[in-house]
Amino acid sequence: MGEFRHMISVDWLEVFGHLQGYMAEGDYIGKSLKRYVVTDTGLSGKVFKHIYKVEYNGMSYATLMFEPASSIINKAACCLKLENRLLYHQGFIGVLYDLLSALNIQYKGVTRLDLCLDCNQLADGTPVGHKEIDLPEYHQPADC
Repeated sequence: MGEFRHMISVDWLEVFGHLQGYMAEGDYIGKSLKRYVVTDTGLSGKVFKHIYKVEYNGMSYATLMFEPASSIINKAACCLKLENRLLYHQGFIGVLYDLLSALNIQYKGVTRLDLCLDCNQLADGTPVGHKEIDLPEYHQPADC
């Protein structure tokens, strides 16, 4: 078996769901019996009024956004974004399922999925690094 020289990884994972109850700061237990601590960041966004941080053993595991700012969006709608560093571990999907269970979120779909290619050189041998790239000159249109 050859050496792995390229690795395709998940770089950003955010899912959409519906909260199945009231969300408040506190401790939530997953099916794995892990105790997640949920705290209000005091922040809000354009789409959701509340942004909470989800931690396990003092480490940030996810960000939960809920209570849509628009009345057009279902009141139960929420987004859960896993921390990037979790995505480099083999069991991140298990963590996602456990968080959905603990926070009582009904999964509806993926909101955002970014993939990345980690390597030192491309398949044709071209080294990956910071090089100057010759881009065409950009001029902002006058009406902007």
